[in-house]
Amino acid sequence: MPVMEAPQMSSAEIRKMYRSLNETQAAVFYSICDWCKRKVLNENPQQFFYYVAGTAGTGKSHLIKSVYAEATKILQKLPCVSEEVDISKATVLLTAFTGCASHNINGKTLHALLKLPRSLKPPYQGLGNTLDEMRANFSNVQIMIIDEISMVSKPLFAYVNWRLQQIKGNDKPFGNVSIMAVGDFHQLPPLGKAKPLCVYEHHVLDFWRDNFKMITLTDIMRQKDDLAFAELLNRLRVKQKHEPLSDADNITNIDADDYKKDPRSGQMQKQGAPFKGEKGDLIDTLQVAVGARMMLTRNIDVQDGLVNGCFGTVAKIITQTHNSVPVVQMIEEESLRKKGTVQRQFPLKLAFACTAHKVQGMTTHCAVVSLKKVFESGMAYVALSRTTSLSGLHVIDYDEKKIFCDPEISASWLQLFLKTLRNNRHINAHFTFVKKHT
Repeated sequence: MPVMEAPQMSSAEIRKMYRSLNETQAAVFYSICDWCKRKVLNENPQQFFYYVAGTAGTGKSHLIKSVYAEATKILQKLPCVSEEVDISKATVLLTAFTGCASHNINGKTLHALLKLPRSLKPPYQGLGNTLDEMRANFSNVQIMIIDEISMVSKPLFAYVNWRLQQIKGNDKPFGNVSIMAVGDFHQLPPLGKAKPLCVYEHHVLDFWRDNFKMITLTDIMRQKDDLAFAELLNRLRVKQKHEPLSDADNITNIDADDYKKDPRSGQMQKQGAPFKGEKGDLIDTLQVAVGARMMLTRNIDVQDGLVNGCFGTVAKIITQTHNSVPVVQMIEEESLRKKGTVQRQFPLKLAFACTAHKVQGMTTHCAVVSLKKVFESGMAYVALSRTTSLSGLHVIDYDEKKIFCDPEISASWLQLFLKTLRNNRHINAHFTFVKKHT
């Protein structure tokens, strides 16, 4: 069986991928490419152990794909590799701990690739009759790339080391296969009570501490167009359990100001707390945060598109202190709650989800539609028809009984259609008559 299927990319796609590498990515990329060239020239370069670290969105997967494509291309020129590309004898292995992580880089799980048992406790289990087959498949392997290294436990890492030594017939660490480990130890740890590789335990054989050199990617690529969000994520990444979120990262609560007419003076006086039990279109306590998706609940400026039902994202919250009380500066609205009372609040509400009534007329590339609370005709159709393609539509709580039209509307529409058809025939006949007599 083939060890790895190479991702199919055109030459143009590969060149574009290489050109988009930032400075640190390029440093790792060219270092490994140079090692591969020296290997092909039989200069016997020293085995390398790189740990490529980086926060979420710093382009780790992009670097993996670039290194894999170019290293594979160079190492196919090794004297031991035939001129015809033999995928079953790969030179670079792509792997990760979970199936999802492996799929993201077109690789295989460590367990599947190295035929590891479920239990990782010594004594280690040999390969038996499959050892010769594994040695044949791995005969040209020079580099192994392990993604999401934070989820790899020390027992698993030790087993990988032993298995590669067994397959390659070599007592050097990892059977003299160079390793590029990629991941972020602030992300998911190993399952169970196992310690991450970066945590030192004096009684455990430490292949990580003794061998690996760390290179850190710092440029945010995924959230490059939303630096405020990227900075927030970086703060959340290192937040300790006992530490509270900073004021900048919390959701800001904005209480409505309720005013009541003083019967003696006739003046409107601010109340200490919002009126209870009163229903209105303004919210008593509004929660907002940078990056929160919001919806306007009033028409502010129709020409500018600031209308009831339009969506937006909070980019910045500006506060000023008045008598030691923070005041959020945004458009405010007032509404009469009942005779003699007035409420002042921002005409906004959180809108990570919204009703079908708010999206009629809207166009979007993708949407998740729940049919759970559909209660009248046309609602399901409106919700389902917002996306530009079927691939962008994701339906949950599916119930075909929720998809229906009003039979009276169907009957009326049919009558209107037939009437229009008759009128069109009359018009067509009239034009035909005029044409014949002109």
